[in-house]
Amino acid sequence: MSRMQWARPSQFNWAFDNMGGTPLQEAVAGVWSNAVAQVGEDGTVAVQAPNPGGGRVCFFRGVWPTTTSFPWDGFWAEPLTGDITNYYLGGSFINQGEETIVQLGTPLEPGTPVQLYYLYLTGEKAAKYEPLNTYPCIRRACRSRDDYTYDFAVDRILDLMSFLYFAGQEQGRDYTAVFKFLWDAFYARQESRTPPLVHDSFERRFWDKGAHLMYRGATSGMEVFSVFQTELAPGSASRALHVRAELPGVWDAAWFGYGLDWALTDSPFNEIDRVRFQLLGAADTRRLHHLSKVGTGSAVLTLKGDYLREEKSRFVVQVQTTGAVGQAKFRWSRDGGLTWGASNLTTGDAQHPLALWGGVEVYWEGGQGTHLVAGDYWTFWGGDPAVHPRRLAVILNDSNPTDSDPWGPAHTYVHAVPDRFAGMTGFEIPFSQFWRLDNVIDDGDRVRGNWGVWYAASQPGQSDITLSDREETETLFGETFYTQRQVTWNLSPQVTSFGVWVGIDSQRLNSTGRIHVNFLLKPVISGANSLTVRVKVKDAQGSYFYRDVSVAVNSWQRVTVNLAEMIRESGSGPLTHPLQVVDVGVPANPPLSGAFFLTDLKFDGHLAFANSSRLRLLEFRLEHQGLPEHEWWLDEVGVNLEVEDPYPYAPRLAISLTPYGQNPWRGPTPVHYAHPLAPYLVRALNLAQNYNQL
Repeated sequence: MSRMQWARPSQFNWAFDNMGGTPLQEAVAGVWSNAVAQVGEDGTVAVQAPNPGGGRVCFFRGVWPTTTSFPWDGFWAEPLTGDITNYYLGGSFINQGEETIVQLGTPLEPGTPVQLYYLYLTGEKAAKYEPLNTYPCIRRACRSRDDYTYDFAVDRILDLMSFLYFAGQEQGRDYTAVFKFLWDAFYARQESRTPPLVHDSFERRFWDKGAHLMYRGATSGMEVFSVFQTELAPGSASRALHVRAELPGVWDAAWFGYGLDWALTDSPFNEIDRVRFQLLGAADTRRLHHLSKVGTGSAVLTLKGDYLREEKSRFVVQVQTTGAVGQAKFRWSRDGGLTWGASNLTTGDAQHPLALWGGVEVYWEGGQGTHLVAGDYWTFWGGDPAVHPRRLAVILNDSNPTDSDPWGPAHTYVHAVPDRFAGMTGFEIPFSQFWRLDNVIDDGDRVRGNWGVWYAASQPGQSDITLSDREETETLFGETFYTQRQVTWNLSPQVTSFGVWVGIDSQRLNSTGRIHVNFLLKPVISGANSLTVRVKVKDAQGSYFYRDVSVAVNSWQRVTVNLAEMIRESGSGPLTHPLQVVDVGVPANPPLSGAFFLTDLKFDGHLAFANSSRLRLLEFRLEHQGLPEHEWWLDEVGVNLEVEDPYPYAPRLAISLTPYGQNPWRGPTPVHYAHPLAPYLVRALNLAQNYNQL
């Protein structure tokens, strides 16, 4: 097993100034430190008496309204309630004489009372070997009688055992029982973690970030997080990270994760091949599903509420006049467009949703260019089966800091977990299950495309083709799929062919240069052993090309079609990229009833993280997915890191460790010793030898 220099993270936060002369600082924590001021007429904020440190500020963290509350007096505590916007972000400060002028990044009205978070130089310097704090700033370790800085100094137990030993030699007393008592108290605190190492168990306060290197962000600002803290998980005696976010717009997202920047080519990291975590969601269901759009307008339709009726309905929402959201007219149907429930209704935005029927409301968000074009239409189903619409994306990034687009699709690998599991559920995901998405059309979870159905008949008749989610976890050819598309049909004898299609967003996925289109398929049909399936694509010119494939019935198989071998069905040739649609159907004599289970529709093969040489980020991402509210509990995040502790049972403060090995001996550094006499007194001779090697 590999040895790792930083297998035992320290909780300790005091240091010795080995050289002397370190400038000392002090932290000011807003209302907790009575550090309040008012925004001036020119929009700036001044740090001046009675607030300390005017003219000597060395770091400015932020400005919040005085009504914003923080959970404790720690300098890095996150705002808890009220206006949590940091109005300093993007701003600057300058020291001028006895005051510091702060330019806000986001303006506030003159006269607004605010609280200030900053660090300032006290003008003092540390003496040689003086004990110091390094968190949240460099200051004296013991500043008052009720300062409990030394609470974590567990190696003082070892010193006490040594002092008692020498005292016993002088006094002629036997302190063996005391040695055992002290050693037992020490030993229980210093046990090494057992591999595989869990990177974060969240058995900590959120503000005690330590070496966890956790970050978070959101497209529309940090205020989308109504909860982001460690709490006791529901039904559990252990803490977990509780995240609740509200994403107002359809393009909004929120994320949080860990900056790792590990080279996977060196030991022990070259043996890591999977991510582990435990996850609990709200597991909310919805009876609205398979929203699909046909049209050229930029607006996105969002469904609000849920379908409350018993009978199944196929809704159609069609634009009648071209224009912007709030101006264009539309009509709607609940029977697939055979009849219209209402017409000439004015489209509305998120603040003005329109009620349709059965508890369903709709609204639009416009994009670039023309929002709505006459003839644009959306279809969706209301009714059973209920589905679990939310997914949590788990993302690995393999970029280097020098890459031109480090956060782009070429360096982003995704696994997505649906919110349908009861209770806290453990996941172990191999690196091979994290995929780039720039060739994935639809896999049910990572990418969910817009689907539609069609059929042709020699004469009218009663036929039904239903699209739904099949929420069954399947392991197919070594890969895990939580959700598959299910196509169920009951056709009249007059139906001559049918199919299902999915649109391709060419801005996200361009088919140019691709060789194959492929997918996993299981036809479920009674009384047959095989079936002819037609795979069809619509090219950039609107022409259709196809290839017929014979597939086995009642078993999973991968269907692969070479794009260069496809035959023109309609329009003009040759096949022109980028492709717009992929269609899967039965071209002739379809069975009157049956089902398709379909997933993993993509071009060419998976581009998996398993071949990456660097792990820069491990991230969890929440996207709108047609729903603004998202809530998750996350615990026991880690990888299969198998390493041994090079200093078992050494005190956490006995050696200074960083992710890159031991610290050099310079400046304020954690204490570098452990008294070897203590383990000798309790006959732990192996540990006494270990301490001598520190």
